[in-house]
Amino acid sequence: MSKVPVQYFNLMEENYSKYGLSVIQLIQIGKFYEL
Repeated sequence: MSKVPVQYFNLMEENYSKYGLSVIQLIQIGKFYEL
């Protein structure tokens, strides 16, 4: 397994912090419609 560049890891962290909330909201909406 190759080493992951630090910049790439930081980019993933930034994307998660930006879109993490929306992802959680989508999951909650999906569970709500399942119920």
